Amino acid sequence: MSSHLNRKDLKKDVLAAEVTHGVEFVASHKSQVTRYALAALAVLVVLGGYWIYNNRQSSARQDALRQARRVLNAQIGATVTPPNLSYPTKEAQAKAVTEAFTKLGDQYSGSTEGSIARMYLASQALDRGEVDKSVALYRQVADNAPKEFKSSAKLALAQVIWGQGKADEAKKLLEELIASPTAFVSADQASLILARLQLQSNPDEARKLLDKLRTSTTTISTMAVEMMGQLPPKAN
Repeated sequence: MSSHLNRKDLKKDVLAAEVTHGVEFVASHKSQVTRYALAALAVLVVLGGYWIYNNRQSSARQDALRQARRVLNAQIGATVTPPNLSYPTKEAQAKAVTEAFTKLGDQYSGSTEGSIARMYLASQALDRGEVDKSVALYRQVADNAPKEFKSSAKLALAQVIWGQGKADEAKKLLEELIASPTAFVSADQASLILARLQLQSNPDEARKLLDKLRTSTTTISTMAVEMMGQLPPKAN
């Protein structure tokens, strides 16, 4: 695999590790294996309403997130079932979604809700091929967000910038995640992604990482063994 991943490769690589509950989530949701992980994460959190707060500020943030969700779940066409929103075309809705989530991300930067918004926008930008915009959004979350979202953003960011040829910076981000895992990104997840990215560029290092993962959880170890089969022959 080339060190410069194309968008199709990146889709698969991001999904392989980036889900809220770790790689085990992938095993029980195989139908999602062809989607962007960060898109899955963002939509999952947005639709699920994972976080509950009691103070006024957090209530305001939650209300803003609920309003953004209404736009995201709006119906297309003239007929609408209250209290749902409606837009005449998908294009009109897409524009409104971008505006709503951009406002949420800007107004509540650094919060869980703001991070959800920017992660969602980043995944959508990546899906449209707007890589630089996606990188900028992931960096904002990686630099200023609750630690779980920082780790998720770093995991995605590492893979995107690796595809841009910034292997050293990407490796540093993944090594930070390995050293300081979170509830969203385990050390094994980060190791698995680092190994995958280095399958061709640094097979010896990839082999070392994968060998350690062979005794990890069932899903991780299975993926590690599969990746080892993609390594070039070991030099004598």
